[in-house]
Amino acid sequence: MKKEIFIFSLLLFLLVGCSTDNNTANGGNLNQGDNTQASPLSDFTFSEGESFSDDRDTGVEVLSLEEAVEIAAAYIYEVFEDSLEGVHIELVYNYNFNISERTWSGYVRRPERSNLIMTFLIDAQTGERIELTYWQREPLHGISFAMMESMSEAELLEIFPEPDEAEIAEMMDVVRDIAERHLQTSEIVRLEYGFLQENGEADTTYYPSQLSPFFVIDTEGRLIEIIIQRETHLLVSINTPFGF
Repeated sequence: MKKEIFIFSLLLFLLVGCSTDNNTANGGNLNQGDNTQASPLSDFTFSEGESFSDDRDTGVEVLSLEEAVEIAAAYIYEVFEDSLEGVHIELVYNYNFNISERTWSGYVRRPERSNLIMTFLIDAQTGERIELTYWQREPLHGISFAMMESMSEAELLEIFPEPDEAEIAEMMDVVRDIAERHLQTSEIVRLEYGFLQENGEADTTYYPSQLSPFFVIDTEGRLIEIIIQRETHLLVSINTPFGF
C-alpha cells in the first residue's frame, strides 16, 4: 500500500507541476466578509469553505474556526519557519461518518507565490497535527507527467538515479529536523528511508523519482511519513496514517 501511495504522490506532484492556478480548496467557496486575524506569528486572513459533511449542528464539540486556524498557523510557521504575513488560509470542516473522524483541512495561498500550493489537516477535536503538504508547481528537470509516462525505467534511472548511502544520510538530517518540528514535544526513536511495512521492516523499493520517502516513529509510538525533494531537500508532505 505504501508503494502505491508513493507512486500516487509522485503523480500528484507532477500533475500539480503542470496545473493551472486554483482559487478554492476541497470544493469550498470563500465566504463573504473574510476575517483578518492578528496573530503573534504574523498577520494573515482566513475564511471557511463549504463542507462535504458537517455534523456540528448535532452539538458535537469541536474546535471553532478561530481555534483551528490558530493551530494551523502555528503548525505551518513551526514546520517551515516562515512568516505568514499576507497569507490567506481557507479551512473546511468535515466529518467522516464511516470512521468517526472529524477534521479541519485547509488550503494556504500566498499571493506573491502562485507556484506554491500548501495544504494541511488537523484533528478537529484534539488539534493534533495529521498532515501537511507543500507542492512547488515547477517541472522536474523539465520533464512533464506525460513525458514520464512514456519513458522506460532505464531512461528514468538516468535522470533520477537511486540515492547512495551518503545522500540518504544527508536527507535524513533534513527529515529529522522536519519531524522534530512536526512532533513538537516527543523524541524520535526510529527514522529510516522508505516506508514501514506491516512486519516492521522498511520497504526501500526504489522508484526513479525526485521524491524520497522516509518514516519516523517517536517515543509515543506515533508514525509519520515524510517525503522530501532530493535535489532541494524541500518538504513535499508529512502524513500521519489513520489507524496507526
